[in-house]
Amino acid sequence: MSPAGARGVVSPCLRAADRPAELEPDYSEKSFRDGLDLSDQTLKGMGRDLATAETVPGVEAPVLAGMDKDQYNATLNKEFGLRLSSAAS
Repeated sequence: MSPAGARGVVSPCLRAADRPAELEPDYSEKSFRDGLDLSDQTLKGMGRDLATAETVPGVEAPVLAGMDKDQYNATLNKEFGLRLSSAAS
């Protein structure tokens, strides 16, 4: 049985470390900054995915943007940050 019990009621006898995180929210400045950083990185990753997706089959994104490939990649790196090596294909 989970610490919350069968009906979702948390026993007052549980130690703080055993309580579900939902019952002990972290409202610290660090927690909010960490969340903001994570959201920022997620949005940049999504933007890079959209900018590098194959829009027209057989036509690369730099051609659609009117740039050469190096200029296009430099623009992506400036706007979205460097691509992580684990995400490189």
